[in-house]
Amino acid sequence: MLLMVIEPLTDLAELCTFHAESSYNSEDNGMYALVEIKGKQYKAAEGTLLKVDRFDTEPGNQVEFDSVLLVSDDKTVKVGQPYVKGVKVKAVVEEHGKDKKILVFKYKKRKNYRRTRGHRQQFSLLRVKEITGV
Repeated sequence: MLLMVIEPLTDLAELCTFHAESSYNSEDNGMYALVEIKGKQYKAAEGTLLKVDRFDTEPGNQVEFDSVLLVSDDKTVKVGQPYVKGVKVKAVVEEHGKDKKILVFKYKKRKNYRRTRGHRQQFSLLRVKEITGV
């Protein structure tokens, strides 16, 4: 059985806007943390916007993550084993949404078997407020 994931092309302006606002703009104060959220790792700096899997909290509520893998400021880098003790990342849920649709196409040759399914992943946008305990 052949399994293909077909993802439509995204608008380049939207992609550039998201990446300009995402977690790569941490050059302002040099402090950042690598945090694990729902099994995935994100680079979080104060004021950055993270696109993570959907949370069940309402927009405007604050969430706190203590699963920090690495903390770095201008001078030092602390690496946890597996987590850095006492360091927390505080963020606010800004909004919820759905990604663009991806099409999943299943196909078996010479059997007249073709199935197409669509999926839209739900996400939450988190604005990082502060990194405490450094």
